[in-house]
Amino acid sequence: MNHGLCLPQKKCCNHTEGFSIIEVLISMLILSILVAAFTPLFLYSVNSLKKAGTLHQQNADDQGKMEIVMSTGEGYLDENGEYTEMIDSAFPVRVSGAQKNIDGTVVEAGDLKSFVSSAARMIIAPDTINEGYANDTLIAITGENTHFINNHSKLEIRTADKTLIGSSYYLSLSVSNAAKASFMLKQGLTSSQSPYLITVKTGSETVSATLTIDLPNMLTVGERGTLLVSAGVTNQPWTVKSAGVEEDLFGVSFKNQEFLTFGALGTMMTSPDTSAWRLTGPENTNDLFSMSVRNSDRKAIITGKGATILISDDDSSWSLTAPATPLAADPALITWLKADALSLSNNTSVSTWYDSSGINHATAQGSVFPKYITNVLNGKPVVRFNGENRLSFLPTTAVTDDFTVVLVAAPTEEHEVDIKNHPNGGKNKQHFVLGTVNMGKQEAGMGISMGNNGVSVYEHGDSKKGNSDSGYFPAKAVYGGKLNAFNIITVKYMDKRPQLFVNGALVDNDTEKSERTVYSPVDIGGTVDGSTFTGDIAEILIYDKVLSETERTGLEAYLHKKYSDDSGSDYLLDSLHCVWSDGSVFYAVGSRSHFRMSADALTWESQPPLDSALNEFNAIAGNDDGVMVIVGNKGKIFVKEKNKDWKEHKNVTDEDLNSVVWTGTKFIAVGASGTVICSGNGNSWSKPNSKTNNKLNKVVHHSGKTVAVGDSGIILWSSDHGSSWNTWTSGTNKDLYDIMFR
Repeated sequence: MNHGLCLPQKKCCNHTEGFSIIEVLISMLILSILVAAFTPLFLYSVNSLKKAGTLHQQNADDQGKMEIVMSTGEGYLDENGEYTEMIDSAFPVRVSGAQKNIDGTVVEAGDLKSFVSSAARMIIAPDTINEGYANDTLIAITGENTHFINNHSKLEIRTADKTLIGSSYYLSLSVSNAAKASFMLKQGLTSSQSPYLITVKTGSETVSATLTIDLPNMLTVGERGTLLVSAGVTNQPWTVKSAGVEEDLFGVSFKNQEFLTFGALGTMMTSPDTSAWRLTGPENTNDLFSMSVRNSDRKAIITGKGATILISDDDSSWSLTAPATPLAADPALITWLKADALSLSNNTSVSTWYDSSGINHATAQGSVFPKYITNVLNGKPVVRFNGENRLSFLPTTAVTDDFTVVLVAAPTEEHEVDIKNHPNGGKNKQHFVLGTVNMGKQEAGMGISMGNNGVSVYEHGDSKKGNSDSGYFPAKAVYGGKLNAFNIITVKYMDKRPQLFVNGALVDNDTEKSERTVYSPVDIGGTVDGSTFTGDIAEILIYDKVLSETERTGLEAYLHKKYSDDSGSDYLLDSLHCVWSDGSVFYAVGSRSHFRMSADALTWESQPPLDSALNEFNAIAGNDDGVMVIVGNKGKIFVKEKNKDWKEHKNVTDEDLNSVVWTGTKFIAVGASGTVICSGNGNSWSKPNSKTNNKLNKVVHHSGKTVAVGDSGIILWSSDHGSSWNTWTSGTNKDLYDIMFR
């Protein structure tokens, strides 16, 4: 009898009975979860394998293409049988992203990924700098997949034509790590040989990048063809360039993507990059001083000695405004008396002076004749008057109201300089080189009295109140001042109002229109009342029209060249030292306080002289508020505010002022002995310390920087509109005359 505990028996896997319905459902759920989880991964794997195969095939194809191009150096024949030529090292193989440089060869953007992603490459910073860059400019190199090794990686620089340049242009490569390096670039690389190929070699690994040298930002010119360029870095010396000429260069500009410089003897040159200069411009031997470009239409003019004006309308070609010459064929030229047209022996009496215009002639009055004297003015003869001679025009063909009289003469005695418009001024102590007569109450005869102390224009007629001829004999235009060894005197009557020009400069004009009909002169060497002339006369011209300023200056230039050897004379005919445009009108200033203006650069109108002493005007500038400033010798400063008259500002400086510029905040003028003066409005001026005694010839302003250049290579710069100045080493002792920003 078994008394043990008896337990029930557990059934474990009774296969004879099968799975329950619950077990089957649970199994199906688990299987579904597994299928849902692994099917995308399986499909992705299959797709990736397919793509990998395609990419591998593409990589193999593209690598094959590149190998063909690299080995042949010529090009690639694609699967369609079309040949793609390799031009300028550009592969017909494409790379994702921007341009890449592989072994010094530029590869354009495209689809080649896997091959290039593992290729070694480098970039440099900066990759573009301006010519005239600072010495020891740091060039940083960043590598990718590179293995730079200090003292083992080697640096090479080649020009655009693959010429290897020497190590004098750079310091050795400095390596920081496998992907970082740098070197110091010395001055000397030029835009003309750009782009440069910068290459680093480490064993069999070679990487490269291109360095572009852009055009210089600044250019200064000066004495004997001096030409310097700079990138605009103020703490480094300038780079000397060769202009290829020995003439002084007075001006420089950047126009139509070319540098332009001009100067002595009409020199004009252009260059695209300051390396190779080409002579240009019309035939001209007069010095060229200044240039202005009008922004509204890009018309440009250059002014210079001898009333020279060059014009450009198309940004490239230049034309010289045609000077007028006194041709007898001009129907308006009614009298043309030339001493060199007389065929006489020396010291022969002149009883008749025949007219080269073919219209008129002059016949002696009385028994004492003027003399024909040879070889007086530049080898040319004169007719000499001794104070007892007078010639009269026969037949009398005086013209009225609108005419021009031009003469070349040299007086030997003083005459009385009368007060302008004094009613009886012409009655006493005059010496009429061209004489007048009393024309009655409603009319007046015009005459010119001349002494070595000045010249005046008179009108002669009866008083309208019925008095004698002494009732109307006023000086209508007066110049009192020392004359030259010979002088060109021009009187233009416009609508009964005279303008008096002495040696090219407008010295006086009468703004009040005469109520009388005014006749041109009828006598030479005196008047009927005995006011005779003592001195020499070389040439007389009378036009039955008002000469334009182009005609006048051209005629005077012709006469000046004919009678002057430029010795013993400080006069340069109508030298226009500076030209400036306010956007619509050109303004030019020059010798003997000359001041003129023009809207088209062809027709110029001379303005009355602002300085009675006729000091040189050297520069003009203005601002957007209509304020204009003229500066000149002996510290002359004239300021014109909008809709107001010109006003002289005295006692600012006694030094010659050579240049003026508006900086956007101030007018800055520079001149002799290192003089710098500044004004915010043109009325009150300060005198900051320039820290130099050198003569300063030009001041310019651009992008917050003011720069002045002068004698002995001095260059100054200011970043606070002229309040303080710093010296900028130029590396030359030659005089510098102009400077520009590109």
